[in-house]
Amino acid sequence: MRSVEFFTYLLPSDHVGGEPHPSRSKLTPWQAIAYPGATRVDASREVRMVPESPAERALLGVPGLNDEVSAKA
Repeated sequence: MRSVEFFTYLLPSDHVGGEPHPSRSKLTPWQAIAYPGATRVDASREVRMVPESPAERALLGVPGLNDEVSAKA
C-alpha cells in the first residue's frame, strides 16, 4: 500500500473574467496538470491508501482492470 495525497483545486472559470470554482472531486497533483491555472487548496489535503500490487488488490477485494478483461476473453 502507498499513500497518495488528494486536494481540492480552484479551477479557472470557463468565462472570461469569471470566478474560479472548486473541483467536483479531489485530485492528485498529477491529475490537476490537466487544468492549466488550477490552484491547490492546501487546507483540503486528504491522504488515501492505495493498493499497488495484485495481491493487495485481491486482499481488499478490488479487482484489477486487466483481471476483468482477461476473464472475458
